[in-house]
Amino acid sequence: LGNSRIQGQHTELNATSGNLSTQNAQLSADTLSARTAGQFSSNGGTINADTLQISAQSLSNRKGSLIQTGTGDFSLSLPGSVDNREGLLAANGAVRLDALSLDNRKGKVQAEQSPSLQKSPPTFLKPFVAGVCAALLAVSVAIPGWQFLTQPSPEEQHFTWGNGCKKQ
Repeated sequence: LGNSRIQGQHTELNATSGNLSTQNAQLSADTLSARTAGQFSSNGGTINADTLQISAQSLSNRKGSLIQTGTGDFSLSLPGSVDNREGLLAANGAVRLDALSLDNRKGKVQAEQSPSLQKSPPTFLKPFVAGVCAALLAVSVAIPGWQFLTQPSPEEQHFTWGNGCKKQ
């Protein structure tokens, strides 16, 4: 599916074994479901859907965009890692990310609801926080050892929360 253009109402992408790649592809659908036992890769690609469901061992979204345009929540529950370097994970509803690890260097996780986010241990704080912002942010990340926050901690005060996210 790499380098392709796909548009449809109800689109299902299933790989019964191995990985699933939409690298550099443009996909648009009312409902899009992607399932694989391996890695789902959307590197450099754009996926837009009113309802977006991804089931995989891990996710690679380097320089890619996964955007849920409907009003529902965007939930990613992966037993492995999420690589969102220079990528975008966005939703009109809330974003919930449950993964073993998140690499979000120069990436963004955006949502259009009230704040709910987790921070990592201090060694990972700045790369994570730098990429998590939105108008009325609603991001929930579950990674072992992380802790829920409802407002920015003192270390995160150098970011403006509310109408967008800007480094101060």
